[in-house]
Amino acid sequence: MSHFAGFAIYLIGTLMFMPALTYAGEPECVCAVGCRSNREKVEVFIRTLYDDYVFGDKNFEEVKPFMPLSLVNRMQGIYKEETDGQGYAVWLLRSGLQDGPSEVNRVDTVIPEAAGWYRVRFTDMGNKGEHSYKALVRDGQVFVEDFR
Repeated sequence: MSHFAGFAIYLIGTLMFMPALTYAGEPECVCAVGCRSNREKVEVFIRTLYDDYVFGDKNFEEVKPFMPLSLVNRMQGIYKEETDGQGYAVWLLRSGLQDGPSEVNRVDTVIPEAAGWYRVRFTDMGNKGEHSYKALVRDGQVFVEDFR
C-alpha cells in the first residue's frame, strides 16, 4: 500500500468518527460511505416525531430530551391547566382544529430554510397545518432548538 493510500484511509476513518456540531442544513461529512446528511437526519426525525408521537400514540417522554426545555415546559403547563393531570399538550404540534373531514394524518413536506429552520407542512385529520422547527445535529443526533 502506498503512503498516500494509507493516509487517505486514516483520514477517512478519522472524519467518520469526528463529532459534528453543525446546523441541520449543513452537510456533516462528505467522504464517509453511507453518511446521511444533516438535512436527511432532520427530515427523518421530524417525520418520526409526527408519525409516532404527534399523530401516533407513543409516549412523548421518549423524545423530550431532544426538544427545547421551553417547549416541553409549555406543553406540560398547558396539559396540566386543561386536564388537571400530568402529560404533554402534544396537540400544540398539530393544526389546532378539533376534528377534520377525514382520518388522514401525515407529514406532507419538510422544507429546509435559512439558519437551521425547517418548515413542516402536514395533514391533520384532513386539515392542512404548518409549523417551523429550528434543528441542530450534534454527534449524529437531531435536537430541536426552537419551534414556532
